[in-house]
Order: sequence, then structure tokens, then C-alpha cells
Amino acid sequence: SAAQLLQWLMILWTIYFGARSLAGEKLWHTDVLLRGVRGGGLPRLLVSKTIVLLSALTLLTLPFWLTVAWIARSNLWDGKLLLALLLAQIFIALYAALLSLTISASQKQPLPASLLLALIWLLLWLLPVLTTNPPWLVQILRWLSPFEHLSLLYRGIATVQTLIYIALHSLLFITLIPLFWTRDTR
Repeated sequence: SAAQLLQWLMILWTIYFGARSLAGEKLWHTDVLLRGVRGGGLPRLLVSKTIVLLSALTLLTLPFWLTVAWIARSNLWDGKLLLALLLAQIFIALYAALLSLTISASQKQPLPASLLLALIWLLLWLLPVLTTNPPWLVQILRWLSPFEHLSLLYRGIATVQTLIYIALHSLLFITLIPLFWTRDTR
């Protein structure tokens, strides 16, 4: 479907651009310029990189939503299903942006950051599908994969489990980004 195509486009975009963003800052040592900035250079850098990445991902979805709005004018569409689709796209954009910035902050070179992020996305996608035994491991891998929660949102199902997943992973990424960044710049 068009929503899944858009989801993979966002993931590919973050693999190439998102994973390279903070690693490029480390490579060229532009972080040194921000140490003396009044008001805290690190938070400003991380917030601005996150906003730019999320804005670019939002622009990727703009043609999709303009088309949906144009079609919805003439047809009766289920408003709650459209809302669930919007929540799914916000979720994958946020997850992709934060994951790519976390990987980018942990690497010193842009190319390894992109390759590592591509490998992580591949594992998140394939491990729950390819693992069959033991059953408890299959359930854990399905819960850890963002694609399982995304498929629920695409079907219009927003569960407390998905909200907990989003909150835990957002907290994890927001904690790890500054930790990885300052680990190498001290």
C-alpha cells in the first residue's frame, strides 16, 4: 500500500541522511565550535538535528496527505482510520529519527553509522518473522520490533502496549543520544 511504501521511504531516508548527521559532526569536529556557545551547545545541536530530521520526514509524507485530503473531499472515509494512519506515520517518523540519531551519535564516521543503522532495521524487520522457537522468544522479538506496533496502528488499533513501547523507546533514545555523543567528545 502507499502507507507502507512511505514507511520504507522514511526508513531509507534516515539510513542515508539521519545516520550521517551527528557522525558527520564528529568527523569534522564541528562539535568543538558548540562547546563555547552560551546557553549550552549540545542540547541546541541535538534539538536542532532532531527538528530538521523530523521536518524532512514530514515533508516526505506531504504528497501522501494532500492526496488523501483531496480524495476525502469527494468520498466518505473513515475518520478514525485516517487518524490511526496518521498516528502510524508519526510513530515511524519519530522512531526512525530517534534511532538514526542514536546510531549516528554512537559512531565517529558517517558510513559505518549508515551501515549499522541499515543492519539494525533489517534485524528489527526480520528477526520476529524468522524466529520460530522458543515461543517466548518469538513474543519478545515481536514486542521489540516497531513493525508489529506499526501494523496494529495501520489496522486502526492503538493499544496501551504500543503506547508503553513508544514511551520506553523514546526515553531510551533520548537518554542514549547525549550519552553516546559525550562519550567520545570528552
